[in-house]
Amino acid sequence: MRGVRALLCPLRSPGFAFPVVAIGRALAARRGQVTWAGDGGLAGLLPAEGIAVRGLRAGREVAFATAHWHAPGAIADQVAALDAAIDDEAPDVLVTSALALGPLLVGRRRGLPVAVVGTLSDLFAPGPRADQLAAALTRACEHLGVATLPTRALRGDLYLRRGVPGLVEDEHLIGDCRWAPPPSPVLLDWLAARAEAGHRVLAVHQARSFGSPGLWPALLAAVTDGLLPADMRLAACTLRMDQPTRTAPAEALVSPHLSFDALLPAATALLCSGTSAVVSSALRHGCPLLVVPGGGEQFDLAELVVAAGVGLSLPATDLAGPALAGALGELMAMDPAPRRDLATRFAAVDGPERAARWIEAL
Repeated sequence: MRGVRALLCPLRSPGFAFPVVAIGRALAARRGQVTWAGDGGLAGLLPAEGIAVRGLRAGREVAFATAHWHAPGAIADQVAALDAAIDDEAPDVLVTSALALGPLLVGRRRGLPVAVVGTLSDLFAPGPRADQLAAALTRACEHLGVATLPTRALRGDLYLRRGVPGLVEDEHLIGDCRWAPPPSPVLLDWLAARAEAGHRVLAVHQARSFGSPGLWPALLAAVTDGLLPADMRLAACTLRMDQPTRTAPAEALVSPHLSFDALLPAATALLCSGTSAVVSSALRHGCPLLVVPGGGEQFDLAELVVAAGVGLSLPATDLAGPALAGALGELMAMDPAPRRDLATRFAAVDGPERAARWIEAL
């Protein structure tokens, strides 16, 4: 009996793409025939995971850039790219990410089920964000001259939400659905040097700031003013940062690509904007969180972290050096039991395997 034939077509930022790769690997391990629609970034790593790569026509790869998720022209390019891929690969199912609207439109027109890998936050709770998603879907349908899909179509035929029971509520929960490229030797060497020197590590991840002051300037000011512990060193991922990093503090590691699977077990705390991938990873590793939200899902995840007792939140507008240093001190004094409990619950969920079984049942 052959496994499912799956075409993977998520948006390309790590937070959207990596969980889809994890599910693709699980499907391949279950004798599925799995193909990645695209040729950018990850393509060289996927064959080792049992995932074939089908390149897109020149210019189509950018259509899957997360920054263009709502643009009708980009969505139309997604549709054209996937139509060609479906003709060649004859998949049984499309596996995509939240905010990728092209796969939803193609799946509906071609009669293919679509599995959507969602976020830790509730994208569809009534409010401005859900309205923005519905409006983007309507504009895409109008641009393509097709009947408008109902808002519920944004969940696809199977919606796979990150999280665990008791933290979030949804029908199909997949933990943090982890996959990542191997950690760089630079990171591993840096962590080894910090351990040898007896330094504590503060992991930092600033995502899109949405016009807020962001956390990076205040963090640099706190370091410059000597407000952080003298034995603390920074490891900052700048891939999604939309502010200049300027000069890094002494012995800091600042890079667009850091493996949080390698970094967080060694980190004293994580200072972050609050995105699904990074928060989920911290929860699985039991790492204390200080969340400084700027917009989008970040406010929801900041509330979730505080309610779960696993971290604190600070407004970006109140992030002067002393406030940041004080919050980090308060974070270190928090009861670790809620973090340990959540880490245990995340470890008990094999998200990719769960998702693979649900996809096979479509």
